[in-house]
Amino acid sequence: MCILTGDGEDHQAQIVKAGALLPLVMLLMDGPHGARLWAGTTLARLAAFSVERSAQIVKAGALPPLVNLLKNGAPEIRGIAACALANLAANSKDLSAQIVKEGALQPLVILLKEGLDRAKEWAAHSLGNICNHSEDHKAQIVNAGALQLLIALLDEGSTKAKIKAAGALGNLAAYSEERSSQIANAGALPLLVSLLTEGSEGADEMAAYALEKLAFISEDLREQILKAGAMKPLVMLLKEGSEGAKSWAAGTLRHLAASSDDRKAQIVKAGALQPLVSMSKAGPHNLKEEAAMVLGHLGKCEALRAQIVDAGALQLLVMLQREGSSEGVSLATAALKAISSNNAEYTKLIDKVNRIQGFYYVISTRFSNAGQAAGRRSPSISGELISGSIHPFFSARPRALPGAQPPPQVLRLRLLRRRGCSSGKEAAGVLHMPPQGLLLCRLPAPGLEGGQAQGDVPASSRISQRRCRRGAGHREQARAQRAADGCGGAGGV
Repeated sequence: MCILTGDGEDHQAQIVKAGALLPLVMLLMDGPHGARLWAGTTLARLAAFSVERSAQIVKAGALPPLVNLLKNGAPEIRGIAACALANLAANSKDLSAQIVKEGALQPLVILLKEGLDRAKEWAAHSLGNICNHSEDHKAQIVNAGALQLLIALLDEGSTKAKIKAAGALGNLAAYSEERSSQIANAGALPLLVSLLTEGSEGADEMAAYALEKLAFISEDLREQILKAGAMKPLVMLLKEGSEGAKSWAAGTLRHLAASSDDRKAQIVKAGALQPLVSMSKAGPHNLKEEAAMVLGHLGKCEALRAQIVDAGALQLLVMLQREGSSEGVSLATAALKAISSNNAEYTKLIDKVNRIQGFYYVISTRFSNAGQAAGRRSPSISGELISGSIHPFFSARPRALPGAQPPPQVLRLRLLRRRGCSSGKEAAGVLHMPPQGLLLCRLPAPGLEGGQAQGDVPASSRISQRRCRRGAGHREQARAQRAADGCGGAGGV
């Protein structure tokens, strides 16, 4: 049965539906050594990632025998019991409270000190999950003496145990300057910085998470984190880390940049600008928002603004202001305000970027099989438009820049359309552009249904086309008249 739990959610649901929970709990209480081991492992797997199954397991009476095994079981069974409790606690504040009420905290702390390596790992994970739901539970865990044991595990444990210990320390530090100071004073900072560069999967992310929580509330701890050598590893995570590692690294740098121009300068000197701009350009929305927050803090330092602008941050922040979630819009606006504060030149530059992005938009010309057969174009708009207006942060409305000219490809496209190309697809083919070529078009005129542009060219060009057609009609009449008079041939002007 334990093996079947590894085959996915469907098998786990069927096991519970078949009524297996109560017999498994009975084995935990009265079964032989091997049966208890496998019953505990099965319950741990069933509890993982499911609030509903976790509640069913607790309702079946699993907590008392699990805590009893945690206190009095054989060494390997104590680790399995800690694993099951960790998975149960991860899913629910109420279940965590029941675990604490059952008396699991002190046995878990003892297991941190005396257990097998694998048991210590799961004890740390269980304590981290329990304390994540309650300030009272955090205080109880600290009072039980867990801090020093978690830091010792961070120093001497296996890689997986270090990851679990870092997560537990991060949860304990969250939103408490007192506990954060206790963790730092116990010697955790150098160990967390070392874990940043260990190279094991998940280690850098969990170390960055713990540092972000420690840097959140205390100015003194920010200085200590900087002195521990965290700057360069954090910047490297921005460049090469996983999505989660980048997010926590950016969060830590955001806290370090707060209220200190000297730390802001050190962040820029360490090379953080380019990876932050890259995150703003190509990352998922949560990373774009994290990058915007860091750039906003850095932009409050006037000495760094030129470097931020030169790195290309303004265009990307304006784009986030247009395309982002409500949170992203707010963060991008705050960052742009910080960069342009008391600087008329940057205010004008931001306004110019905003007007350009509001006046032009990019259409990717893609053709479905059906569209190709019917000769129809199916435009896909890249980016959201703010029709007829721009963000309230800017006072100007989008308008053509004096002397602005469309790119040569668009001018050539217009010319080809005037010379007889019947569609944008045909004209793009003459231009040797790929089917996915980007055609830059102007915003649709106000009142167009659905916000779709009429044709491939703006209204001014359509007027020019009509004039060209009228001119072509006059030329045909002139040719016919000359031919009738014997003054010209078929190859006339």
